Amino acid sequence: MFHWTDSKIRLHAFYCVLARIQEVTNIYPATGGSRGRPRVETTLTEMDATQQTLYRLFALDRYRRGRS
Repeated sequence: MFHWTDSKIRLHAFYCVLARIQEVTNIYPATGGSRGRPRVETTLTEMDATQQTLYRLFALDRYRRGRS
C-alpha cells in the first residue's frame, strides 16, 4: 500500500474488503434430459459481518445480474 493520507488508507481498506465479495454463476443442464435451456443460478460467496454490513449499506444487490 502506497497511500499516505488517512482518507486514502481508509478507501484502500474499503476496496480490500469489497474485493473479497464475489458473484459466482453456475450453469446446470436442462432437467429431464431434454434439450431445453440450461438453468443459470448466481450466488455470492460467503461474507463476514463487515462485508455484509457494507453490502447492505451501499445496496450492492442492485448490481447483481441474476438476483437469487
